[in-house]
Formats: sequence, C-alpha cells, structure tokens
Amino acid sequence: LGTAAVFRLALGQHEKAIADLEMAIRFYGRNDPTTTASARLKIALIYDDLGKTRDAQRYYEQYLVTSGAKKTASNRVLATARLGVLLWNASCPRRRDDGLCVRHVSVAKALAPCMSSSTSRLVRIPRKKRLAEEARKHFRTALSVARGARLEFRQSESDEDTVGAWLGAARFYLADDALEEFIGASVAAPKMGYGSSAEPEERWQRWVAGQIEAQELEVKRLFRSYELIRTATRASATWSIAAASRIGSISEEFSTRILQLEIPAQGAGDSDSYCKQLTSKSAPLNDLAVGAYGFCQNLSTKLNWPSSWSRSCSERLGVLRPADFPAANEYHVPNFLAAYRQARVGLLKEAH
Repeated sequence: LGTAAVFRLALGQHEKAIADLEMAIRFYGRNDPTTTASARLKIALIYDDLGKTRDAQRYYEQYLVTSGAKKTASNRVLATARLGVLLWNASCPRRRDDGLCVRHVSVAKALAPCMSSSTSRLVRIPRKKRLAEEARKHFRTALSVARGARLEFRQSESDEDTVGAWLGAARFYLADDALEEFIGASVAAPKMGYGSSAEPEERWQRWVAGQIEAQELEVKRLFRSYELIRTATRASATWSIAAASRIGSISEEFSTRILQLEIPAQGAGDSDSYCKQLTSKSAPLNDLAVGAYGFCQNLSTKLNWPSSWSRSCSERLGVLRPADFPAANEYHVPNFLAAYRQARVGLLKEAH
C-alpha cells in the first residue's frame, strides 16, 4: 500500500494516494504503530501541500500522539515544525504574503516633516492568542528535539530537506514573533511635547539620542536572530532569503522611526538643520536595508528560488534606490530541483 501511494503521488493522484494510506492505517492499526504513524505523516504532508490545512493539522497531531511508534527525530522535527507553521498562519486575522501579522498606517507629511513625502509605518495586528501560543510551543519543541538528537550537526543528504529547512522555519517564526512585539511596542512616533515654547537644540539632540538608544538594543537582538538564520550552514535557501528580507525590513522600519521623530517648534518653519541631523542617523540604516535586500535578491536569482520574500526585496529596492534598481517583474525558470526535494520529503520512512 505504501508503494502504491508513492506511484499515485507521482501520477498526481493525491486522493487515491490518501485512500491507500488510510487503508494501511486500518489494516495495521495498533499491531504496527510505526507503520501507522508513518502513513499518518504522509497523509498530513499531502494535505499540507494541497493547502488543506485543517486536514493536515489533524493528521500531524495524530502522528505526534501515536503511541508505541518508532519516530525518527527528523520526522518529529518535520511534523512539529510544519504543524507550528499552520497554526502560526491561522493565528493572524489578516496575514500578509510575507507572514507578518502587521498593517501599514499612513503618516501625513505634516506629522513627519523630515520625510520626503507622506509615508507609513507598521502597526501590529493582534494574533489569536491560543493558536499563536500553540504554534510557539511546537516551534520550541522542534528545536528541542533537534538539539537532543544533535541534528543540527548532521550533514547527511537525507536530513537536508527536513531538518535544515524546518529548523530554519521554527527559528524564523520565533524571530518573527519578537519582531511583531517590537513593531507593536511603538504604534505612534514618540512626542517630546514642545508646545509653543522654544527648546534648546542641545536638549533636543539628547532626547533624540535617548529615543534611538531605547530601541537600538532590541533592533540589534533582532538582527542577531535573523543573521543566525541567514548564515546557518544547514538553513535552506528559503529561510536565508527570508531572513535577509527581514533584516532589510527592520533597518527600513528603524530608519523611518528616526525620521518621524518630532522636531522643535521653533524649527517648524526652518526644519532643514534638524532634518539633516535625523537623516545622518537614518542613512546608515537605509544603506543596511539596501544591502540586505540586495543579498536576498541576488541569492534568489543565483539559486532560481523565487518566493514572496524575494519579490518583496525587489520591490523595496525599487523604492529605496529607484535609479539603481528600476521596477521589474521577478522571473524565474521552473525550479525542478526544488519540486523534487519537496516531493521527496513526503516519501520519508520511519526507522524500524
């Protein structure tokens, strides 16, 4: 029945493959829990690839709780992390293509005189608490299982598609959780409250330095989290590209926050001096964003690995450096190697 399911998958007969695997579950039942668990995992993977998330979630959960089965650490990581991703996506009421649960809010030019035009800032959308917490638990479990089995240090090809990719996913979404907390911590640009009174420029400079310092520690921590994912030797191209995209987004968001800081009332009519000071502090962050987006775009092109993150990188480069990166549609030839690897994941067998 397992062999028949493999052939049916190769022919694109997903429903018949699922029927064969369900027959195997009924036939072996409690007499062979390892085979039963393996069949459940394969069904979960098929449903997941078809986008039937509720069915996939049900079979992932059944696989993980099947008692008496011998489950390889690789497959436990695979099932736990993929279940976490399903729950994480479901926890956001209005999820964007890049996975963040945020929205853009417009900021008028009058409220941010140092911006070149009307701009926007990111605002967090609250996730559904129960689903988000379950997802976090599964991500942490996947990482714990990998550490216990020392899977991060294995280099065998059979682990490459499961452990490397899905450990990357677990780390990435836990980092995204921290990023959303950072975004949610400052919904509106902080105001010093000058009113109509004149304030010394030195006091304003100290206030600006304090505002930047208050956020800099968390920004650096986020950078480290994503940089570890981007440079991990076992990370798949997907998560290296995604992590680079996030580094660019954090840099751009922090740069925007700096430019949206309040300037003194007496400088409202002649703001050039104050804006130049803010621009000098935000410019290096914009350069960092361009570098991260460029890495993301170049790696995607080099490996022929398109994704929502690589498209986002191309779009942001066109906004930040339109002369160097004119707007263009991202085009890749079909990636048959990626398709093969994804298909092969579904054919994993438990060790007896």
